[in-house]
Amino acid sequence: MVTASLLLGVVFSNYVLIRANASQSLSTAISTSGAVQYQIGGKSSMWLHTQGTHILDADNQEVIWDGINSRSLFGYWTYAQNGKLEEFLHANDIQIIRSHGLNFVRVWVSLSQAVFNQPMGTPTKLNYYPRFWTLLDEIVNASAKYGGWISIDYHLSDYVWANLGGAWGDGSGFPKWMYDGSWSYFNKIYTNDLAGRTAAIRDFWNINDSTAANVRLAFQTFWKDIITRYKNAPNVVFSIFNEPMETWDGPNMYSVPSYSTPSQDWQKQITMFQTFMENMVDTIRAIDAGKHVIIINQGAFPSHDWNPQIRKPNIVVEDHYYLSDLPNHIEYFAQNAFRYDQPFELGEFGGVEQGWLQTESQAILSMQTCNRLGVGWVYLWYDPGVAPSTQIWTDIENNLLPNLRY
Repeated sequence: MVTASLLLGVVFSNYVLIRANASQSLSTAISTSGAVQYQIGGKSSMWLHTQGTHILDADNQEVIWDGINSRSLFGYWTYAQNGKLEEFLHANDIQIIRSHGLNFVRVWVSLSQAVFNQPMGTPTKLNYYPRFWTLLDEIVNASAKYGGWISIDYHLSDYVWANLGGAWGDGSGFPKWMYDGSWSYFNKIYTNDLAGRTAAIRDFWNINDSTAANVRLAFQTFWKDIITRYKNAPNVVFSIFNEPMETWDGPNMYSVPSYSTPSQDWQKQITMFQTFMENMVDTIRAIDAGKHVIIINQGAFPSHDWNPQIRKPNIVVEDHYYLSDLPNHIEYFAQNAFRYDQPFELGEFGGVEQGWLQTESQAILSMQTCNRLGVGWVYLWYDPGVAPSTQIWTDIENNLLPNLRY
């Protein structure tokens, strides 16, 4: 295994998967607009685009992501200490990840973390926790330096929609003041139970209802600020919304069916999801001129009928799977993308150390299934000192795509 400090061009069969050299210089300049300018050694082929079911770099060589999830910038289901958020990912972690042969890190971010401990903003002007941007810059720069890609992933758990405690959870999502009646731009208060959380999710996705319009607008503002900052970063991709479904057994983003009886108006819900996501892609494209790959997460969409095509270029479809009945489900999810002639990547699997349903052997089979299909995979998750374990690191290294070396 070659260490990250000796990264060279990597060849898998006739595919060049990494073309950045760690010895190349990285120059970063801040323009008057606040956008970060990235250039690797005077030339970068790390810009990505899609062609059919493949992801290609700027030299039209195929790229397949073998990666790992972060535990977000500031932890997941963790809490502030003395007015500060604990940090879980730094530049040195990117170097460690690259030294194990991975070329992709899925970095979880949330609005609650981004505006932590700041005055309430407006739907079109948010006040940011300063360390949010400096830490994210550090990670993006490190990834460019060591030759890998970063997915900035808007992430919240289906059980953690807002910071209200109780049924709402405390760890991630939208800021508490946006939902507790404090914010003058959104004065609806939800009950602190399952019904209240379900109602908030329904209102967010119901784009035909103005109830949560300002919450959606703040979400879009957050993304506009991210895109503006990284619009010139070739090693960044954008993942708009993690697991938009509220439950794992059917679509109920809009209505409130029981867990055992999926909603009968799923077509209305999915059309809303499709419209919202396509509008978000247009929002991003208005800033980045179409230069970045955008990931559409369809985690917990179990049926082909519930997987609408996002009818835009440079889209990668992502799904997640932790259960044991492999490899059929992974192949089934991949077909959700392939039927629209779009690439697929398995954005989450494993969670072996967390006891999240998969065993070591099942995690290995997930990697091998993705390799057989020629699609990327992203292990859950990187947590310094805890995960991956030494054995899982070995399993990851042993199951990188054939002939994939760094």
